Amino acid sequence: MQTFHVNIATGAYDVHFAPGLLGRVGELLRGAGLAGKVALISSPTVAALYGQKVLASLRAAEYAAQAIEMPDGEAQKNLGTVATLYDACLAAGMERGDTVVALGGGVVGDTAGFAAATYMRGLPFVQVPTTLLAQVDASIGGKVAVDHPRAKNLIGAFYHPRLVIADPQALETLPPEEYRCGLAEVVKAAVIGAPRLFAHLEKSGAEPLAAIVAQAIAVKVEVVVADPYERDRRATLNFGHTVGHGVEAVSNYRLRHGDAVSVGMVAATRMAVALGYCPVEIERRLRNLLRRFGLPVTMTGVAPGAVWQAMAADKKRRGGRLRFVLPREIGEVVIADDVPEEVARRAIGDVLIE
Repeated sequence: MQTFHVNIATGAYDVHFAPGLLGRVGELLRGAGLAGKVALISSPTVAALYGQKVLASLRAAEYAAQAIEMPDGEAQKNLGTVATLYDACLAAGMERGDTVVALGGGVVGDTAGFAAATYMRGLPFVQVPTTLLAQVDASIGGKVAVDHPRAKNLIGAFYHPRLVIADPQALETLPPEEYRCGLAEVVKAAVIGAPRLFAHLEKSGAEPLAAIVAQAIAVKVEVVVADPYERDRRATLNFGHTVGHGVEAVSNYRLRHGDAVSVGMVAATRMAVALGYCPVEIERRLRNLLRRFGLPVTMTGVAPGAVWQAMAADKKRRGGRLRFVLPREIGEVVIADDVPEEVARRAIGDVLIE
């Protein structure tokens, strides 16, 4: 088992990564000192695959565990779903000190985490991510949130989990589109902080997958430890997300996160080339790698003007200015809040074709 330590001022927690951990969730919760009842929050799709295995491990560790389901899909990541989770937790008799376990992808982790952060002013929370995107990104770092019709993740909090338990065997049941979208976050991690990982992906693809995931986790943990509440460096994790979140909002969250981030990374890199931050070769390598993984580098049917308007509600703005993460080279990025509007709009128009 690989264990990554997330040491932050408000408390440390571990990210455990190994095959077979879904059958050891109860044991690992006990090892982390978590007590009381457990609400296991999942979606119907994930619960059908892994819910009974995780419940059995919790009950074997002598937890009183209650399964709670929330609907599948990004469109369900809203305050209405959070209200149903509050009701379910009340019905299960959840009290302060009891634990919420989120079993699923980023939607489940974000929504269940936000419910845990706000129910009775906060219950201990454990992430058990089952998608590639969640294992390398969404489950780590304590960002929990739900969407608003005008902006993704607008309503949220920093609420760090007590534990993250990631089992690469869960990735074996991922639909191809979910696997593809998770690779967008792997590429992002490589661009912002792992040039050797990027070179490996170019040469050998995403194999061996467990080693690739572990390297991407290491990037996320290192950045989170350096800046747990996104005051400066952690904003680099938003590479591709300023435009990507606008694309998602305009599509009413019908487009997948990884696809939106993929075109967002290309748009940000085009801005960097236009401003002289990096050579055009960086954009070429990024495009080629994204295409290799079946990720889009352009997108049709999404209006650039509408995306620009949606970006106006982006929570990453500072002083009314949009912030873009721009690559200098593979493994090094900068945060820029002075990108001229015409440069940003031109780059967005290059990747979004009406």
